Amino acid sequence: MVPHDLVYGPEAVAATKGGSVAVTELSRGSGVSTDEPVTPRKSWLGRLSAGHVLMVVAAIVAGLFNLVALRSGNERVGVAVVAAPVAAGQPLTADALRYEPLGIGRSLQASLVTEAAAAGGSDWVAVRDLQVGDVLRRSDLRSSAAPDGQRAMSIPVDPAHAAGGALRAGDRVDVIDVSEDRAAYVLTGAEVLAVTGGGTGGLGGVGGFSITVAVDADAALRLAVAIRSESVDVVRSTGATPASAVPLGTGD
Repeated sequence: MVPHDLVYGPEAVAATKGGSVAVTELSRGSGVSTDEPVTPRKSWLGRLSAGHVLMVVAAIVAGLFNLVALRSGNERVGVAVVAAPVAAGQPLTADALRYEPLGIGRSLQASLVTEAAAAGGSDWVAVRDLQVGDVLRRSDLRSSAAPDGQRAMSIPVDPAHAAGGALRAGDRVDVIDVSEDRAAYVLTGAEVLAVTGGGTGGLGGVGGFSITVAVDADAALRLAVAIRSESVDVVRSTGATPASAVPLGTGD
């Protein structure tokens, strides 16, 4: 008899004459006997390479950076909202605004008027009709042409007749019109808003040198006549005692 703890392996039993059984290959326990050594199975952690680990770490770090960027990019800031209607062309006063805290990205902040930007004290004018509840955009506004409700007007002049061209924004200037050996102030103490160019060419020329000054409505008319005569001198009067403007044609 074959011991009961022996198991016939596959193809281990061959039928013989008379019903006897020949055992050709046996193994103890379950399974099939083999001459090859048994290799233990590796765990999933052991199969991870250094490259896999680096990829996982990089993914985690990238996720953390994205989370920080999203949170910082959507910070809550005070955004200007129209509190009272403002018609196009009208100045924007502090009473016409209120501020609402909104969570917006930094790219969007650049296109809106924030509370910090409004605190800068810019003289803004509406370029379109603003209605109550409108979120104020920078494109809805433009800076005033000149302070105190004045106008901006350019004077093309040869630098030789404008203090040698040594003028800067913020200077004060007087404008003299010279006509047939007679001179008269047409503008005094005007604020220089900008100086453009540095060439020569004189009035109506191609030098590209001009001075932009702040004027009221009457001074703009007198200055226009003087510019047309092409006989203007610009005097730097910053810090000087103010002179009295004399309308063209009333001087001695």
